Amino acid sequence: MAIYDKRIAVAAPAIGVPTFNWGAGHGDEWVSRYLSIPKVFDVAAKQAGLTNPNAEIYVQVLNVITPGLFGPYEGSRSMPSVAPRPFLIVGGGQDPRNPLGGVELAFTRMKKLYESMNAGDKVDYFLDPNAIHEYTPAMEEKVNAWLDKWLKP
Repeated sequence: MAIYDKRIAVAAPAIGVPTFNWGAGHGDEWVSRYLSIPKVFDVAAKQAGLTNPNAEIYVQVLNVITPGLFGPYEGSRSMPSVAPRPFLIVGGGQDPRNPLGGVELAFTRMKKLYESMNAGDKVDYFLDPNAIHEYTPAMEEKVNAWLDKWLKP
């Protein structure tokens, strides 16, 4: 989901950062994405001779239906292309589809990059601790303040 400022063509990504690589390599962090389209993964597992999908099946399926998602289009790899323009990450502390470990790793990398460009004030991370995979009023308030800060003349 993206929030669009109607005054000019600027988008603020919301509801976390997709870090599919991180999710596939850390325990069961991939399961919530599997649960969003289980039949696809179940069929792939059955075709591979497995009763249930595993992380390997998860990666194989996503590589077929979304090529590049584990490569250049993965969140933490594509986000640096925005630097040093203002960049806000907004997410939910209980969002199973965007596990905090991957989101925090992506933000840490972005913060380091922005600081190396003397633009550390242009990157921020807002976490609504009780939010799941949703856009909350607290997130909207943060995004609106961010857009006002960087877009108002």
